[in-house]
Amino acid sequence: MLSYLLAPRSTVLDLLEGDDDASVGPESATGWTVAWFEDPDLIEEIRTAILVDEAGEVEIALGVRRDGVTRSWSWAVDEDEKCVDDADGVVEVGDGESLADEDGAARELAAALGAPDEIRSALRELLAQRREPDSFVDRLATLTGLPAPSPPHPVRALVLSRTTPAATRLTGQIAATGLGDIALADLGDGWSGLLMLENPDLGPQLADAVGRFIAAQGLRSRKKLALLLWRGENGAAGFELHRGENLYAAHSWGTGWTDIVSAELSVRDAFAEELFVLAPDAPEHRPRLRSLMRADTRDRDPLAELVDLLDLPSDAIAVLAPGVDGTAAAPWDDPPVPLELLEPAGLGRFLRGLVTGRGLPPLAPRWVLRAYGALCASLSLLSALWAATKTLVVATDGAIVDQPTATAGDWIFLCVAVVATVVNAVIAAGSFLQARAAE
Repeated sequence: MLSYLLAPRSTVLDLLEGDDDASVGPESATGWTVAWFEDPDLIEEIRTAILVDEAGEVEIALGVRRDGVTRSWSWAVDEDEKCVDDADGVVEVGDGESLADEDGAARELAAALGAPDEIRSALRELLAQRREPDSFVDRLATLTGLPAPSPPHPVRALVLSRTTPAATRLTGQIAATGLGDIALADLGDGWSGLLMLENPDLGPQLADAVGRFIAAQGLRSRKKLALLLWRGENGAAGFELHRGENLYAAHSWGTGWTDIVSAELSVRDAFAEELFVLAPDAPEHRPRLRSLMRADTRDRDPLAELVDLLDLPSDAIAVLAPGVDGTAAAPWDDPPVPLELLEPAGLGRFLRGLVTGRGLPPLAPRWVLRAYGALCASLSLLSALWAATKTLVVATDGAIVDQPTATAGDWIFLCVAVVATVVNAVIAAGSFLQARAAE
């Protein structure tokens, strides 16, 4: 539930302490603090508030509290404004009234905000439009000067991994199928980056995809991490650290928002320890890294500081620069590092990469792949000899082994041997090809 509370931000943070799902945004010049949480009882002592709840994108409930008394209204989204497919869910704030009279709701809103008559007229018009939830709250904030209902959106996103460009290429090509245009950056020193040319807000999904692909690829922890760096509107910035399918650490600077679950200093210190896996050879940087994690704002560029402390390729910051931009047809003219616009790839290319070892990180260390390939090659040879023997039995109708005739069991064994020969040969070839790319 989205809430605008007429209270200092520090008070709201104290009231929501312990609600791990809550997040608190900035405080406006007029004293309103924005927050997201589920239990309205947590802010019962705040006497003036505006509460907005929703059931999917189907129904909106608006509650206005003045002097501790809450009036509420609910309405269905106008289908002409927003088409919806799912009508599950019930919204309740207080007793609830149908929004048959927009004047009453607009009057309560304007009174709570201390807004003039022209704002009340604009609020009445907004309520009459029956907009879908996101559009409604965005327009409400714009009209009234309330804080934005969500953190700044990412405008640049780069996913780093300690894998070669050759090993990252297919991962980016598969991700580009659903996430939009992606460019591959060779950052040097064994690092590669996937830069999102569109839909940077989907950066966590790309980091999750990269993390999944490299999770079981190497025995060293540094090989199992995907680091998302992003820049947002108005100087906001942040990171996410993915390991496999799990998000291990995330923090942002300059957004004005605080997630209650990560507000404790002990949690911030734990984030620093997770990041420190990337730079185990620089223990002198641990205090500075903790300081960076504990801060919500920074005088210098926090991403540049993070890259420096973790000894990551400095070109990562250059790739994230606002001037590095372009389209699928014509990327930037003078990229700071070699870049390759990736062509989207489907399941077929992924399966070919899995068999041939091209475009995927190695599945294991080189010696393991070679040993496994040799084992599969030996099994393939034995299966081929078995298949040849059974072929002679069937061809001579059992005479070669003094049988009166070939049996159904001979045919079954022959089919199994042929399949085993082919499967083991393919696996052996794939293992040897994978070993060529392994470290």
